[in-house]
Formats: sequence, structure tokens, C-alpha cells
Amino acid sequence: MGEKDRASLLRHLVLRYEDLARRLARLLGPAEAAEALQDTYLRIGQAEIVPAIDDPEAYLLRVARNVAIGRRRAYARQRLDDLEITRLLNIEDEAPGPAAVVDGQLRMERLAVALREIPERRRAIFLAARVEGLPHQLIADRFGVSLRTVANEIQRALDHCARAVENGAGRDRG
Repeated sequence: MGEKDRASLLRHLVLRYEDLARRLARLLGPAEAAEALQDTYLRIGQAEIVPAIDDPEAYLLRVARNVAIGRRRAYARQRLDDLEITRLLNIEDEAPGPAAVVDGQLRMERLAVALREIPERRRAIFLAARVEGLPHQLIADRFGVSLRTVANEIQRALDHCARAVENGAGRDRG
């Protein structure tokens, strides 16, 4: 038993490879038979214990068939069924289409123009609140105005920008 049996089995597999492959090919097909015999060679070569074998050919065929069955089971676990494939093929692309990209760019351009149109202090207060995310009290202190003035300036800036972005839609397409 042991290394002598391992070497004997591996030698038998190499010497009888073509006959073993032909016999397995009837059950598995030629490609799968060749792969199963290669895996059998590796398994026997790496096995910790190799038992004493009376019929090496029968043993090698049985190991190769078991290897092939294991490979088929692994493949079946990895294979997607028709429903899974259909679901994957029907995943919607969430990226905006070309028309939406152009529309977004136009709206951003109109917003930039609208921001340039509002008075400087109003724009600064609006940007401090919306872009910098500063609290209204800090903005009021920075500009020396009341909280009510900060709220009014932000609202006026918002109203102006919203009108400019929405009203520009007809002009851009005409």
C-alpha cells in the first residue's frame, strides 16, 4: 500500500490512457472523458492514502466517472435557468438617455445664467445656504442681516432660478 500503489495506479492510467478514454467516451463524450481522466490522475497523485487495488482498470474508470459526475453537479449548480437569464436580459439601464442628458445640460446652463442675473448679495446668501450648507444664523451674521432677510433672499433666488429654468425650456427647443 502507499506510494507503490499510487505509482502503480498512475503508471496503469498512463499506459492504458487511450483505452480508458475510449471506454469513458461512450458514457461521457470524448472531451469530458479526457478531462475526467486528467482530474483522476491529479486526484490519485494528491491523495493522502491510496488503497490496495485488485483491478486498477475498474478502479480508474470508477474514479473518472465519479469525477465527471462531480463536475456535472458543480456545473448544474452554476448554470442559470431560463427565468434567471430572462431577468438578467431585462434589467433596465438606469443611465439617462441622450435626450435626458441634453435636457439636463440645458437646464444647468439656464440655472447658471439665472444665478448671474440675481443681485450679488442675494446670490452670495443663496450659495452660502444651498452650496456651502451654512445655517441661516451664520449667514445672517456674515452679511449683517436678519434671519428673515436671509430666508427672503433665499426664497427670491429660488423663485428666480426656477422660473428661468422652466421658462427657458420653450426657448431652447424653438
